[in-house]
Amino acid sequence: MARLTSKWEASVEVGGEEVLFILREPTNKELNEFLGKRISFKGNKVEDSSVKLRAELFDKLLMEVKNLEDADGNPITVERKELIPLYWKSDIIFRKFEQFEVNIKN
Repeated sequence: MARLTSKWEASVEVGGEEVLFILREPTNKELNEFLGKRISFKGNKVEDSSVKLRAELFDKLLMEVKNLEDADGNPITVERKELIPLYWKSDIIFRKFEQFEVNIKN
């Protein structure tokens, strides 16, 4: 039986080492707001805020960081999440919530 969980893990490999991020599941409201705000239309212009909003969602959901240090050897913690590269944050959220596939059977 499938079970919904309250948290999930994502990892990034850096120099042969695995960095682990523990994140909580977003509420339906948080996820809907994120998905709805990524693209906006201003007149005949399209504004894509996807990367910024992915990073903001990552920061909001982040609960714990394991095995990551700054250049001076100090651990990166949730309180220092601004040091986590933007492209890591964006890719993790994209793969979890925008590239997810549901298998539908009739």
